[in-house]
Amino acid sequence: MAVIEVLTGIAGDDFSWRRGQLVELDQADAEQWADGRRARLVDLQPPVRETTTRPVPEHDVPPPGPARETAVPPATPERTGDPERPSPPPRKGPGSGDKAWQQYAAAWQVDVPDGARREDIWPLLDAAGVPTE
Repeated sequence: MAVIEVLTGIAGDDFSWRRGQLVELDQADAEQWADGRRARLVDLQPPVRETTTRPVPEHDVPPPGPARETAVPPATPERTGDPERPSPPPRKGPGSGDKAWQQYAAAWQVDVPDGARREDIWPLLDAAGVPTE
């Protein structure tokens, strides 16, 4: 099997391909379509990277963590009972600006880069287990 990338829209009685679409065909058909005008062959094999075979130091290996079933659920204001931990700002509309999300992250002690936009802060909060909705 081979894969082609369609360079221009092509349609027939029983198929329709759009520009940019990847299509898997048998090798002979792929070579026929891949004429440089209608399609091109695509190599889906990832490039081989050279690596070193040095051993990984023991201190770089993270210790095994608790099983997923026994992990402690993320902290929320309801669970902590901490009035200093506010509920999340709205995602849009009044009060949803970058500064509001920066302050919210700070209240939860989540480090965010200076000048971070709210769209950049949401994944950081999610990764820390902080509610964003």
